[in-house]
Amino acid sequence: MKLIFTFPNALMALKCERLIKTHGFAVTPRATPRALSNECGICLLVVADDPEAIAGPARAAGVEIVRHFTFRAESDQP
Repeated sequence: MKLIFTFPNALMALKCERLIKTHGFAVTPRATPRALSNECGICLLVVADDPEAIAGPARAAGVEIVRHFTFRAESDQP
């Protein structure tokens, strides 16, 4: 499953990207669709089955995630 994570700012997105990679997940930074958030312009697309597998370590590392969404590839929109 692909998940999209949004953040309050670019620093949090970049910190989370580094953290996710160290945990072995595939991650791709993308422009945040305005329909999802108007806070930070960067979101992360992550291949993971459980959002908590990303959110838990992120919280423990002091990374603030605003929300997560399931990515629907057939329409290329979350």
